[in-house]
Amino acid sequence: MNTEIVRDPYNTAVASVLNDAYKRLNSPMTRLVQATGKSKNTVLRYLAGERDIRVAELKKFAGALELSLEDIFAEADRRVD
Repeated sequence: MNTEIVRDPYNTAVASVLNDAYKRLNSPMTRLVQATGKSKNTVLRYLAGERDIRVAELKKFAGALELSLEDIFAEADRRVD
C-alpha cells in the first residue's frame, strides 16, 4: 500500500510565503497562535504546507505577518510558476 502524501503545489507555495514572512519578521510563535486561534502544532503544520489553509485562517496569518492577501497570492503564483 502506497502511503505517499501528495501535497497541493499552490498550498505549498502559500505556506512557503507565510513561513518566509514569519522568519523575516522574527515573530514569536505565540503571536501566530494567538492571531489564528490554532494550536502551535496546527500553526507549524500550516507553515510546513502539511495542512491546507482556509481563507479565514489565511486572513489571520496575513494580519499577524503584516501581509495582504494580494501579496500572499501574488508571491505564491510566482513560486508555483
